[in-house]
Amino acid sequence: MDLRSKLARLDTRGRTANVGSAVQAVAQPAPPTPAAGVQVPATGDAAEPPPDKLSDLRARLSELITRSRAKHGRKIEERRAEIEARLREAPLPFDEHDTALGPLHVRRVHHPSSHCVGRVPIRLASEAHAAPLALLALDPSLGDADPRGALYLDTEATGLAGGTGTIPFLVGLAWFERSEGGADDLVVEQLLLRRLGDEAPMLARVADRIAAASMLVSFNGKAFDMPLLRTRFVMNRLAPPTERPHLDLVHVARRVHRAARGKGGVGDPRSGPTIERWTEEEELKRATSCKLVALERQILGFARVDDVPSAEVPSRYSHFLRTGDADAIRAVCDHNLWDVVSMAALIGVYADAVRGLDDDGTRELPHLGGRDLVGIAKTLRRAGDLPRARRAADAAVDAALGVAREDPRDDDRAEDRRADPDLERIARKTRGGIAKGARDTETALHDFGVLAAAHDDKEARLELAKLYEHRVRDPERALEHTVAGTAEPPEAAARRRTRLERKIAAPKQSSASPAGMRPRKRKAEQQLELPPSKLRRS
Repeated sequence: MDLRSKLARLDTRGRTANVGSAVQAVAQPAPPTPAAGVQVPATGDAAEPPPDKLSDLRARLSELITRSRAKHGRKIEERRAEIEARLREAPLPFDEHDTALGPLHVRRVHHPSSHCVGRVPIRLASEAHAAPLALLALDPSLGDADPRGALYLDTEATGLAGGTGTIPFLVGLAWFERSEGGADDLVVEQLLLRRLGDEAPMLARVADRIAAASMLVSFNGKAFDMPLLRTRFVMNRLAPPTERPHLDLVHVARRVHRAARGKGGVGDPRSGPTIERWTEEEELKRATSCKLVALERQILGFARVDDVPSAEVPSRYSHFLRTGDADAIRAVCDHNLWDVVSMAALIGVYADAVRGLDDDGTRELPHLGGRDLVGIAKTLRRAGDLPRARRAADAAVDAALGVAREDPRDDDRAEDRRADPDLERIARKTRGGIAKGARDTETALHDFGVLAAAHDDKEARLELAKLYEHRVRDPERALEHTVAGTAEPPEAAARRRTRLERKIAAPKQSSASPAGMRPRKRKAEQQLELPPSKLRRS
């Protein structure tokens, strides 16, 4: 038994404690002896000041903290008083409403149905149908929503990156409301966050508006506005807003306006000469993207004056919170107002364009050009609406040729009348692909044949080789286009050429049929024998 075990068996606690202290003293090394003249700081109880001095020190610290807080609070109150006085001198166009959750600052602006954004009246949005918008958005859920009950939404935030630290300080909402005269007026409601921390009443109003709407319309709202608002609902411990079908116009704009212009978007100087409205010099001055401001200039014919760039919005709001400068935030409010109203005008343009295709191509589309019609045709083809896609492609070819024709195939001698060969190439390629998918072999052969002959298009030759081999069953013509050069890898071209040569060399089947019956002809061959006037347009 070791020494510790023996000591633990002792009965006297005092003796045990004394012996244990002695053992610890023996086990621990002795502290070093300080040198002469060196003072060692006191430890343990000797280091603590007397109780009266400690209480006095605590009281002095408490007094300093209280005085500092009072001074800081007075500065905050003085700053707030200065801001409020400045706002009274130059007030913002917002009315303050007292709610159960706090003050709410609201601004309302009414636009009559006759109001136009540039050259486009906003009444077109109130007359829009759901089906065309659902096709362009590639979202079937929008087909059951009524555009007349749509809520247009746009936010201005303290940052552009999103996340929990970004706060929407201005929310723009708009909807159509029946006026006393029976017309549908556009009502714009803006909600301003005057002080950080007073988000609850603003978010509650947004939730009420969304719950009363049939659908949402935004511009990049699926990626920014709605995720930001949902985050703020969570941070303020509020129930999230009701889910509604959401039409994001930025996706529609990219499909419609970038299809025939490349990555540059609306007004891209790399996309060739202007089709109808702008000269080349004017086109170069316009934006090269599908931003809302660029769409306003090119599609709506509206140019903003003294607009605030989106990158300056957070700094302007920060300046407004520090100084109360109403001029800084007033320009942001106008920026938000233009955004919301322009979205309604764009809805009218897109819905009216698709609805105009139902008139067999006889109705003019004044707000869209030939390249925009190519984008609509491609989008409708993706949506599965081949008849409308075909009519949009026909209108695009007509715009490229600059002539009006009864039959889109009656243009063999129109080379000297072409307004834009580049647009014609894109439009014919689009129409040929749509006709191929609709089993309209004659139109597909015609468009791809023009592209191969007039534009030396290798992709068109490849389509011709496929059509002649598999639809028309004419391997000789298919081999001619294959030998001329197609847009496929050399290995694939060699395999296609070998296969066609083998088909040509194979003995042809006799056309005689038993019992003297005439051989059946394929549908494509029957179509090729009909005159153009008898061909059915898809």
